Amino acid sequence: MNPDPVARPGFTWTPGGPESARREVHDRIDWVLSMGPATATASSVVGEAANENVDISVPIWPSDHRSVVSTFRVTPSPTPSFVAVEARAYEQGDDLSLRYHAKPGERVVIRPPGGRSKVDATDPEDQSTDGIYGQSTDENTPTGEYRADLVDMTGKVAASTTFFLYPPGTEASIATSKKVYEVGEPIEVSWADAPGMKWDWMSVFPAGSGLKNPHA
Repeated sequence: MNPDPVARPGFTWTPGGPESARREVHDRIDWVLSMGPATATASSVVGEAANENVDISVPIWPSDHRSVVSTFRVTPSPTPSFVAVEARAYEQGDDLSLRYHAKPGERVVIRPPGGRSKVDATDPEDQSTDGIYGQSTDENTPTGEYRADLVDMTGKVAASTTFFLYPPGTEASIATSKKVYEVGEPIEVSWADAPGMKWDWMSVFPAGSGLKNPHA
């Protein structure tokens, strides 16, 4: 939106000038990037007050980078078929909940652990494209890893997700292969009953160090 750095410098780093201050670093390094059928119609720099290069000012700016706010005109894309579980881990007694978006003829199939018979969660004759499937569980519901598939009329899987059912009170656990390691020796870590999510991580740091940014 502002390709000429002379007409619109767009400095986003570092706030706190004036821009002529010798020890400040001035660069156009913060961006809003886009792809696909999206066209930018406006773009502004957000930062500290009383700076001529700031379009939208904030009285007390909290960062060493200014922000970039952009407006886009977008063309919606068709929603792909999907099936998504509302939780990765359930306990016996919980109510399971799945959401799906399907094409005509596609259906949701739940596959229990241990090769047990699959369950048709939705009717193949149901032509609705969006829905929620719910199922109650109790102490007799088998525990373990379940898979939910969105399949078409030929049985081909269009989308899939997994979830886990545990006995009540199950907690995640983590352990090292031993208590003492020599310098240079790899630390082996294992965990159980902790189905991973996208932003999960494992951290290792000296006990009592108070580190807030441990190695992960």
